Amino acid sequence: MLFKLSVVVALANAFIGVVSALPTPSLTYETNASRMARGLPPNPPVHFARGATNVWAAKRWSPSPSPSPSPSSCYTGKIEVKYDSDGHSAGFVRNWENGGVNGLNFSGAPLEVKVCKAGAQTDLYNIVATNAVFPSPHYVGATSGTVAGSLTTGDRSSVSFSNVPRTTPNGRPALVNGNYYESAIWTFDTSTKELTPQWINPDGSRPNTVIAYDIRANELFFVGDISQWNVSGFFASAVVRASFSPLPSALCSTPLDVSL
Repeated sequence: MLFKLSVVVALANAFIGVVSALPTPSLTYETNASRMARGLPPNPPVHFARGATNVWAAKRWSPSPSPSPSPSSCYTGKIEVKYDSDGHSAGFVRNWENGGVNGLNFSGAPLEVKVCKAGAQTDLYNIVATNAVFPSPHYVGATSGTVAGSLTTGDRSSVSFSNVPRTTPNGRPALVNGNYYESAIWTFDTSTKELTPQWINPDGSRPNTVIAYDIRANELFFVGDISQWNVSGFFASAVVRASFSPLPSALCSTPLDVSL
């Protein structure tokens, strides 16, 4: 038994020695021309595996996405004043050389305006005249004259509907050339298409702000309490709103019907 085991071990060692003595096959690349000269077919095509792009490289070299277009915040048109009681039209805001905008236009071309966001960080809007025949300023807002006026409930306080210089949104009345003004007093509700005025008092408070119309004097103005205004012995004035009537061609965007 030991003899047989020795013979097997000896044969195994001899086989290992023979294999080790065999020459290592050459990995030298042979060109297709050489192979064809020896009557052999060309080399098989070599396929290189593409490695997956690492996350950092993919993120770095991927094209930047195009920013989504932001909706336009400008509209162009005319301001048509309507009675709040029944919605009937009283006329368009006027464009007079000497009278500015604080009344209605019954002859000639009415005032054309552009309503735009007052800034990127605010929801307030400015209204600016685009065909003004009167001298600047050309923004449509409110003024309290030479005194920083307030609107309050319980009295007949008022401020004028007028062409004004541009002022800071959410700011108190700004003193410009001896008078107090506010331009960015308008908010726009896209669901109801309504623009609403908001006067800010000198103390920073935000009173009730109503657009009123004195038909006898043909005058638009703002009050805090229309009831007190009408019982104070002056000619009764009506609460009105103004409908933004779009022009045939828009200057900023496709205009929408809005009211203020």
